[in-house]
Amino acid sequence: MTDSGYDRTRPRVHLRIGGERLDAGSGGTFEHVDPCTGEVDALVPLAGPAEADRAVRLAHEAYLRWRDVGPPEKPRRTGSGPTSRPTTCAGRTGWPSA
Repeated sequence: MTDSGYDRTRPRVHLRIGGERLDAGSGGTFEHVDPCTGEVDALVPLAGPAEADRAVRLAHEAYLRWRDVGPPEKPRRTGSGPTSRPTTCAGRTGWPSA
């Protein structure tokens, strides 16, 4: 069998709340088990009540701002729709950061 050339390194798992990357949460961690080997291959940070409340609050605030954006503007902001072009952020294409 030949090497496919794919990087099979698993990414580090983190929480993302309000655009902030958190390597740990107050809810402890979960041991992810690789089903092929039966061994723990990642520690997944778990959000506790404080992080969950903050995430819900920030999501609600974002919703309140988003609902006021008119239909013609939404595809431009998300980079979707028939006339959209990919968004470039830090030299990469993808979703806008704000």
